[in-house]
Amino acid sequence: MRRLVACVVSLLIPTCALAAVSVGNAGNVDTVSATPSVSYDHTGGRLVAVLFWQGSGTTTSGCTYDGVGMSGVGTAGGVATDDIHIALFEQAPAATGAQTLACTVSASVSVTIIAVSLTNGDALGTPTEDVSGGASTGDTNDVSSATGDLCLTGMINSDQGGTTVGTNSGQTDLETTPTANANFIFMASHEAGAATCTMGYNWTSNFSNWAHITVNVPEAASRPGWLGSSLGLGIGQ
Repeated sequence: MRRLVACVVSLLIPTCALAAVSVGNAGNVDTVSATPSVSYDHTGGRLVAVLFWQGSGTTTSGCTYDGVGMSGVGTAGGVATDDIHIALFEQAPAATGAQTLACTVSASVSVTIIAVSLTNGDALGTPTEDVSGGASTGDTNDVSSATGDLCLTGMINSDQGGTTVGTNSGQTDLETTPTANANFIFMASHEAGAATCTMGYNWTSNFSNWAHITVNVPEAASRPGWLGSSLGLGIGQ
């Protein structure tokens, strides 16, 4: 005669929790070169590089960190008057500690690299890009985001005199770097994510050639704990 034995099995189910994206240390180099590089001390998480350059007809073939190619995210630029450009790159995982971040452009031109470490950041989203070749006193652009995400923005501006970070709520300057030829300024800043991030810059002159790019960095899931659960089984014996 068979009998039914009741058993209880305890299960441990991994749980996912979200941690807001946070900004680590930033580093930069400003030079005139076709192969600019900087020794950057990556502290962990996702590495993001913003490459700015100015030069007629010039392009970039990409960036590497510790000899490993970085993934291209998006570009903005090609303004006819000054032919100014921005390109975004990312790498995760990336080697920690001081490593060489190197980029290549097609000619020796004025160029800046700004690098930043992002903790809890997932792959960058699709950027919003603006360019102008005429009179203006500022620019903003929007990108879809969410609470816990991080919004990054960068701009190259040919009006060095009086260019400042915009006053949008929560926007924090990451780097503001005059270029090696003293005719341009490169800027990057960030703010905490919301339903929409409106990122902007303003300047005092009423004429400026500029390129502007903004991107959302989603927060990444982590697994800090386990959820206990019990499952009852009936076993024939």
